[in-house]
Amino acid sequence: MPSVIKYTLFLLADLAIVGCIVHYGYSTLTVSGSVALDNFARRSESSFPKKYDKLKMNSYFVAGFISLGLALYGVLVFLFSWMPHRWVSYDDDGDPMWMAANLAGLGAFFGAVALLQFLMKTHGKFLELHRLQLRQAKADAFDKLLKYELTQIHLMLQQSGLDRDVPVWIEREIDKAEKGQTIFMGDAEVCRDLLNIFQKARAPAKSL
Repeated sequence: MPSVIKYTLFLLADLAIVGCIVHYGYSTLTVSGSVALDNFARRSESSFPKKYDKLKMNSYFVAGFISLGLALYGVLVFLFSWMPHRWVSYDDDGDPMWMAANLAGLGAFFGAVALLQFLMKTHGKFLELHRLQLRQAKADAFDKLLKYELTQIHLMLQQSGLDRDVPVWIEREIDKAEKGQTIFMGDAEVCRDLLNIFQKARAPAKSL
């Protein structure tokens, strides 16, 4: 019975290590995962972070580092398993230490550090790609909204009578795009300024 408990704990530890590696890889090697990780990091570094957010963020990185290190250690021990067990070194207390285990421990530590740096650099590249995609999407949305506004203004100029509801529709579309964050605030102001200029230009004609 104790052996079953022991092996169950080992299995759970292996699953936890694999889960940490998979989740950390997803969070740094995909666009959506990188964005979610960056948002969580911003919340933990804000002026008023939620309770335990900073602790959870630090624990997440520590868990990722330890999991990667343990996985690399197991791989390196397997690769160095050809070394005879008589190849040993001795610590300060005179206890023998298998040479393969020493090399695997050093390789796992420096390998985990190097791998974390690589993953964080990749994470930064995915974030930059997301920002570029977001800027392009907002630029396309601004271009679409501006064309819609100019089209409505053109139709209003061609009509003999001015439909007073049309400027309201245009402003409503601008507000909707700004609140939905599909365009930048500066672009929304450009659309509003254009609408105000048109309305002021039409004001004398309406008074006549």
